[in-house]
Amino acid sequence: MLLIFSESNMALKNVLIAFMAPLPSIIFYIYFLNNHQNDHLILSPLWNWCYHHPLILANTLFFLNIDVGFWLISLLQSSNWV
Repeated sequence: MLLIFSESNMALKNVLIAFMAPLPSIIFYIYFLNNHQNDHLILSPLWNWCYHHPLILANTLFFLNIDVGFWLISLLQSSNWV
């Protein structure tokens, strides 16, 4: 009986990780959309940089989500499965 609870508990952790892994990019995307101004003189520096460097932005978000995010997850789980 204890084995069933530990397996379902691990499955719940994995589901939470799967839903929380893309959250930094989603939050940044919502911030990026909400801080856009139609007047090009009032653009925030971050929005302006992201607009002019989309490939670097995509690589930076990938690095933060995949490399750093999953490294932190492996530290929390005490598991290095890669």
